[in-house]
Amino acid sequence: MANTISFVFPTSKHNLCIFHIDLNLKKNVKPKLGLQKFSEFRAEFFSCRNSLVYEIFESKWKILIEKYPEISKYLKRMLEPTKETTQNQMKHSFFYDAYLVDKDTIQQDSVELGLELGLELGLGVRLGVDNTDDNEGFQEDDYDATQILLQTIIRKIQNLLNVKIWKVKPELSQTKSHFVVLMADGSFSCTCNLLISYGIPCRYFYRVLRKSSQAKFHISLINQRWYQDSKLNIDDKEIALLNIISIVEDHNSSAVIHEEINFNYIHHVRDEQVYTKKLQVIISAKLKYGKAFGFTKKALDLTQKLDCYNELNGLLQIYIEEKQQELLCN
Repeated sequence: MANTISFVFPTSKHNLCIFHIDLNLKKNVKPKLGLQKFSEFRAEFFSCRNSLVYEIFESKWKILIEKYPEISKYLKRMLEPTKETTQNQMKHSFFYDAYLVDKDTIQQDSVELGLELGLELGLGVRLGVDNTDDNEGFQEDDYDATQILLQTIIRKIQNLLNVKIWKVKPELSQTKSHFVVLMADGSFSCTCNLLISYGIPCRYFYRVLRKSSQAKFHISLINQRWYQDSKLNIDDKEIALLNIISIVEDHNSSAVIHEEINFNYIHHVRDEQVYTKKLQVIISAKLKYGKAFGFTKKALDLTQKLDCYNELNGLLQIYIEEKQQELLCN
């Protein structure tokens, strides 16, 4: 499968599934370490795997290799080649509060952001600070867990002149928060990283959309793999001409020229569309086959209950003969 994927999608990167990695660890590592030691190893492994900073990840990975020499060969052989750091929305967004953060003083705010930026600079390695919200289990399953650091997002933005940073917190719980970065071209990025990992805007963005005039919604923010089949053939130029939605009116500044809102940052990050026409045809054929198979199964169930096999067989025989004749004529 890996060879086929690299052939069909040459620009893709092959990563291992964390769910199956966990299953293989239980199968291959647990017998060697024993129950108690394996539980300690598994917690440390997920702490390493869920790291958001490359230096911290590498430091924890090196400690794992040295601390558990009896399984170091297995870890190096199976995981070393592919290891890397982990990098209904509208309804839920009503339960979050958002406020603007001053980007010019963001690196000086030691209370709110100092720890995060310190970890990004590698200070967490020396201080022994853990940068993950949850060291146990799959971090992607925790919607509120930070998937990418704010400073990492800022580093990738070339023009910071018109960037606005919003901090979004749940109204009922102030323990966790996310940062939504709004850019001049209409793009946005959030520390939950849902726009990249799932291809849809997150609840934090929708909250900011109702509070900021700079927040813009456009259908192109949703990845094309979520479009209905009837909409997949729409040209990119046609999509670009569709309305850009801004809920909050800006009365203090001049209107932004439409051509400037082109979402270039999002298109650059996503790169080319993976959901190509070739893949669309394959998936469409599978869906049609599945639907036909469902009808067939239901027909067989009714035939069995009513004991009318001769009637069904007759209909199928007529249908098959007609379609075979069509193939011969074509």
